Amino acid sequence: MLRVQVLLSLSVVLASGEALVGEAGLIELAAARAGVSLVAGEGTRTVQRLDEPDEPADAKRVRFAVAANGRYDITITDPADPDGPRTRMLNDGTSAWLIELADAADQAKPKRTSAAEDLIARILACLRLDLASLRRDYDVQLVATADGRRELRLTPTEPTVLREVKAIVVVLDAAGRPQAVVLDDTSQTRHRLAVTAFSDDPQLDPLWFRAP
Repeated sequence: MLRVQVLLSLSVVLASGEALVGEAGLIELAAARAGVSLVAGEGTRTVQRLDEPDEPADAKRVRFAVAANGRYDITITDPADPDGPRTRMLNDGTSAWLIELADAADQAKPKRTSAAEDLIARILACLRLDLASLRRDYDVQLVATADGRRELRLTPTEPTVLREVKAIVVVLDAAGRPQAVVLDDTSQTRHRLAVTAFSDDPQLDPLWFRAP
């Protein structure tokens, strides 16, 4: 009931063209997203060296599913060769896995680490807009942009995250969902995900989160 009331309130604010920012906006956004346990979608990821701005960015197709308990399933492919090389990263709640395949039929041996040591899960909380989790690792700000949109700006504060991540910016659409995610890491590389499809609480695919 609370989520419905918050969403109705948010829709009125957005319709008036005065989307909330600052702490008030964060409270409203947190309440609106509190009941979402799973998000899924796809987009285009580009990787660009910040110290080599003239070099072409590497573009890949990304499909993602991110759950509230830290589980995720990410598949990265070449849009020009969808059945070719691919990378799959997943967290099944116990372990984190990295699987690099030569093609869709490959059975390469996966690399496994403990889920407790998985930094990716702490980054992907920004796709689910899990503000409670994000506040444990980042300073969180919600600001208005010149073009009328809002950005969720995350600055790492937790030492483990701070060693790898310089900043994350999540561009929100009019409904308060991720439209783009830009991550600058500490190696001077910018990772940008332009989200082309996004859904809250979709039907669970039985293949998601399954360890190899």
